[in-house]
Amino acid sequence: MGSEGLGGMWRRVRGADGGPADPPTLPGRRDRAALGTVIQGLVDASDLPEAAALSAERAAWLLHADRASVVRRADDGTAVVKGAAGAGPAPGARLPVDGGLAEALAGAGAQASHGDGRSEVVAPVLLGGAVWGAIVATGPADRVPAHAAERLAPFADLVSLAASTHEARTRLASLAGTDALTGLGNRRTFDDLLAAEVDRAGRHGEPLSLVLLDIDHFKSVNDRFGHQVGDRVLVEVGRRLVAIARRGEAVTRIGGEEFAWILPRTAGAGGEAAAARGLLAISDAPFEGIGRLTISAGVSELTLEGEGPEMVATADRMLYRAKAEGRDRVRRFASELTPA
Repeated sequence: MGSEGLGGMWRRVRGADGGPADPPTLPGRRDRAALGTVIQGLVDASDLPEAAALSAERAAWLLHADRASVVRRADDGTAVVKGAAGAGPAPGARLPVDGGLAEALAGAGAQASHGDGRSEVVAPVLLGGAVWGAIVATGPADRVPAHAAERLAPFADLVSLAASTHEARTRLASLAGTDALTGLGNRRTFDDLLAAEVDRAGRHGEPLSLVLLDIDHFKSVNDRFGHQVGDRVLVEVGRRLVAIARRGEAVTRIGGEEFAWILPRTAGAGGEAAAARGLLAISDAPFEGIGRLTISAGVSELTLEGEGPEMVATADRMLYRAKAEGRDRVRRFASELTPA
């Protein structure tokens, strides 16, 4: 937010005619309460969607709006909802960019527009001097208060703070080799660990197996329940897999809903058995608020491949086969040689 403080934010608003807004009053008690809740929420929020949802909810409350959304500008010309409150689109939905939202994303200041008995209030979210997205609140025109645009602007600054904090945390986690969401090793860590284990197995003449696992129908989880719930599922899946892994084995998240499990000193049959335990760990207990989920797995073995990249390619091919054959199953390359 810089050195200007919350009071200074009120000055960066234009009037409805494009000129300077009338000099506003300082934030009232209701504004301070709403902003204070969001500020505290930023301290406690585990991720950007949670912070965005809280900002939208408090902005809607302050402006007597029936819905509010925090959106991020997308490369395809739409705006992706990162957090929402009220009857608006769910997180992950894409909104057309028009009207006040289009102007905000083009760099205009906070503003309010009215039509057909409703008011739309928009404030741009700036990050690093560029427009990152916007916060949008809509409601009945007779309920949305005066100076609504001026009162929404500070929420955009708080969203900017949350977004910059999230992106910095993600960059640091990536540099540290850790997935920011699950706390597991990321793709960089996986590549380094697999290369080291391939080298060690080759030197000592020991087996090595790799399991790739992918959550079945994960897109439908995000579509039905929202990305915040989807994130919780990813965290829980990682936790369950780590819980059944043996000492010396490594479970990492290598992208999206895909996990990798490196099993040193384990031949292909042992890797297949471990993958089966992984499937059971996911399907055996329901996920809170969702119910039963399943996962598919592909297994490869160093003795059949010889190098790490080949192990990954084969395990990925076996994972694709498990998906194609109905999901919630394990497929191993050795199984092709000796049909069950």
